[in-house]
Amino acid sequence: MITNNNRLEGKKPSGLMLSPQLKTVGVDKCFVSISLASMLNIPPITLDTTYDIEMADGNLVGTNTVIQGCTLILLNQPFKIDLMLIKLGSFDVVIGMDWLSKYHARIICDEKVVHIPINGETLII
Repeated sequence: MITNNNRLEGKKPSGLMLSPQLKTVGVDKCFVSISLASMLNIPPITLDTTYDIEMADGNLVGTNTVIQGCTLILLNQPFKIDLMLIKLGSFDVVIGMDWLSKYHARIICDEKVVHIPINGETLII
């Protein structure tokens, strides 16, 4: 994942995860690893509420910080995204179901791809 100011550019597909591996609040939110967030040069906002996210291994991770107004670049196509900071293992960014729903994404499991309709065409990731 390459960062450029407030842009996240998808150059490493293995660094991107869809959120079924996160439970509790996780399916609704999008997340960025703390290490990647520090390279974005965007100050995080502290929320009044702490969110508890249950990781796939059963551990709870709490966060009350978010980076708002990021741009996620997928195959040269920009998307707006707000990212909550958490410690992630081998992933840089976790995209939640609300974000996928907002962009009408379709997950094609047997092909291991995501289809996002854009301007009458389909972006395939």
